Amino acid sequence: MPAGICAVMIVADGGHGGQGSDLQGAAQSVGGAAASVTARVTVAPGDLLSVLVAGAGFDGAATNGGGGGNGGGGGGAFRSYGVSGGGGGGGGASVVRAGTNLLVVAGGGGGGSGFSISGDGGSAGLLGLAAQAGGNSSGTGGGGGLANGTGGAGGQNGGGGGGVGTGGVGGTFNDGVNIFV
Repeated sequence: MPAGICAVMIVADGGHGGQGSDLQGAAQSVGGAAASVTARVTVAPGDLLSVLVAGAGFDGAATNGGGGGNGGGGGGAFRSYGVSGGGGGGGGASVVRAGTNLLVVAGGGGGGSGFSISGDGGSAGLLGLAAQAGGNSSGTGGGGGLANGTGGAGGQNGGGGGGVGTGGVGGTFNDGVNIFV
């Protein structure tokens, strides 16, 4: 920071969760909204701030789950009897640090469910808490955790959201015989 600056206003947005896909690759369900955090941070001359900008989760495809963005978990994919519909990837977290001190974190949204599960992605979690895990057949993808929280796990076919450094685990599909990740 240059001389004369004693505080900065930081606005950070996490990455939005990716859309889930149906069997033909068309959009199935929307990804969850990311957190938006605004903070006034005290600084001193000479301080260096490092910024990690979140990436949005990738949309799922007919055969694959979408990848997570900057710490977000990848989406699960349904594979049974030659058909599939991938969940969207979870959005990543945006992080601002001064050295090793964590100043601001905005968690990412969960990925939308794939195939016919039609659960939308969960929104980002609360400050200092892990986001809830995604649900199952009609559930939602997990949202991203903030501050000390990790990203929520994905539901069936949904991607988990991003936390500070740990993305949520991608969803799975259980066809009654096998579990696919």
